[in-house]
Amino acid sequence: VFTDVNLKTNQLVAIKMLKFDNSDVYEMIKWETDIFHFLKNANHPNVVKCFDIFETHSRIYFVYE
Repeated sequence: VFTDVNLKTNQLVAIKMLKFDNSDVYEMIKWETDIFHFLKNANHPNVVKCFDIFETHSRIYFVYE
């Protein structure tokens, strides 16, 4: 996990990165993706907001508040 700035909004975000480096990671990626989509639909002040999810050929990135 690392921090970055959204260039459109100037907002600080947290980015979680997972690498596709072995078969065990695919289950974790599925689990993380399911959690991301659940949280993205949650609207509560005590739950982190999920902004985006994207991938490259070797990594998947989750962008959070």
